[in-house]
Amino acid sequence: TRLYSGGRDSCVRRWNLVDRVDGCERTFWEHTDWVNEVVWCRGNLLLTASNDRTVKLFRDVAETDDGDTHEEQPPCEDSEQSFSDSVSGVSQPALELLSFSVHTDYVKGVAYSSNRNEAVSVGLDGRAVLYDLNCGRNVCEAIDMGEDSKGASLYAVAMAKKGNLFSTASSTGVIRCWDPRCLSRHAFSLKGHTTIVKSLLSDDFGTLLVSGSSDCHIRAWDLRQQSCMQRLRCHRDSVWTMTTSTPRDLRVVFSAGRSGHVVRTDFRNLQSEEIWKVEEPILSLAMDKSHRALWVATTQPHIRQITLGPPASVELSTSAAASDSSAVDSGAVSRASRVICTLEGKPGLIRAELLNNRRQILAQDQLGELTLWDVTSGSCIDTFPVHTGEPYHKQQSTTFEQRCTETHDLAFVERLQILNEEVSLPNFFTIDTKISSITVNLNYPRCFACKVYVCEVFPLLKDPADLTLIVNYGRLLLFSIFRRWRTQVVAYLEEQQALRAVALQHEEEVKDDDDHSPTEGEGSEGETSTAALSNKQSTSSRIATREQATDLDLWPAPKYSFEMNENVLVIISDPNHVAPAVVKRVGEWSLNDPLPGWLKDTLLSRSFTPPIQPHKISFSM
Repeated sequence: TRLYSGGRDSCVRRWNLVDRVDGCERTFWEHTDWVNEVVWCRGNLLLTASNDRTVKLFRDVAETDDGDTHEEQPPCEDSEQSFSDSVSGVSQPALELLSFSVHTDYVKGVAYSSNRNEAVSVGLDGRAVLYDLNCGRNVCEAIDMGEDSKGASLYAVAMAKKGNLFSTASSTGVIRCWDPRCLSRHAFSLKGHTTIVKSLLSDDFGTLLVSGSSDCHIRAWDLRQQSCMQRLRCHRDSVWTMTTSTPRDLRVVFSAGRSGHVVRTDFRNLQSEEIWKVEEPILSLAMDKSHRALWVATTQPHIRQITLGPPASVELSTSAAASDSSAVDSGAVSRASRVICTLEGKPGLIRAELLNNRRQILAQDQLGELTLWDVTSGSCIDTFPVHTGEPYHKQQSTTFEQRCTETHDLAFVERLQILNEEVSLPNFFTIDTKISSITVNLNYPRCFACKVYVCEVFPLLKDPADLTLIVNYGRLLLFSIFRRWRTQVVAYLEEQQALRAVALQHEEEVKDDDDHSPTEGEGSEGETSTAALSNKQSTSSRIATREQATDLDLWPAPKYSFEMNENVLVIISDPNHVAPAVVKRVGEWSLNDPLPGWLKDTLLSRSFTPPIQPHKISFSM
């Protein structure tokens, strides 16, 4: 039994639920931004949606102890795990089958129908896209949402496993239902929520639908009558995620959201109870295969499994009319709900600051621990623990001056003042911690803005004459990242040039033999002089061609370079998001990997062609 989760660290992880000591057994770096949804599809496939505006379909084939492969059983699924940075496990690329780049903004959700083998994705661009996984393509570029929904973002989607309907929820609170066989217009609309609908849950046959909204209500809809059956206010804040233990008829629904409460709702007797509570917001819920436990993912870097005890007899709302109350009572939290398993991750980085030397970065994680990172090696070089026992997410300050009064911020500022040197260098890259790790962005032409004396970067000079040598910081960094690619390309070019030189030499020998072959009769003296001159010019031309064939005219490799960690993740992304991003580790780049033209010129050529829309080079530490 395995659990798949997608996190804000841009990766998908596979967790071993049998041998829980090992925890994460495989990590897939398929995306470059937050993973918002992970859905299991038939045929041992995973469908993921991300903030990098792509939907990806890939296969994960598990290996047995004897090295054979076998297909997985459909596991539990969890999405949008947490700020987790990294966990123990082997990071490997999955077998990516398809990458869809139809959306122009964050892809917030994806749903799958096993009966039709189709999927639907929705995003903040207001688009809903239908995919036919039988032929591996998107059926339509975007479904027309209608004039009344222009400019509205889509946050949730639900698709019946065996039915013919799917539903989308927008920021206007309107739910639209669609028939995939006729996408010219939606079948009907469901209105009732007053604000953003963040979660949808459909039964297996497409006859019932449950929605959760930022108005703190959950509603049960009858899709056959196109009406709302029940409305319950069972949360104190926005409802973000839902799951069910009875997918056939949605009798029992579990919901959670910003308040950190997990609420069980029984629509048979209209009872709701809080079965578990956590201090941080809850991002996702997933039902265990046994239907006796629930997997809970929050903004913290771990996933918890809680038991599901018998329902309590505390009635929070007894009818649709009673649901109009301003808020639910605290209720009786089920004592049987307790944490029985925790899948541990590592705290992600929440802030980072570049030092004045433009080489080191001071970062702080969720627990307040300070780390010092070296950009030129892509590794952590020092750690400064902060023992406060207070997680960063509890700090509610807004302005910088207020945050500096907190313990973690004061420690960060003090350490930053100690480490910063009184030097002034132009900043040739930008950094961010959006995916809970330090991401260094090298953008053209800013990446070539910093030039320094080589003795300032490499104190131990190979040659004393290099004391006044000036080097480009960004160029050295790019050489260090793509050293393996450049080495293979140069070796390939030298081999090809050597083969061409041998071929030209062979042609010269054959032609010389033809020139010195005996002719019938003898020409005049003038004809002999003309022939000799022609042979001389032909020989000079062949010599020049041979010299040109052996001269690569490459930019020489730098005399000094950095030793970059081979496990650093490198990302080459298209600024227009037309082509999918290329994601590889430093030690994985090879001869056949595509690189942008300006980067090739930087690594190889003496000439340089300025790009019109340059690709962005990033690497994550």
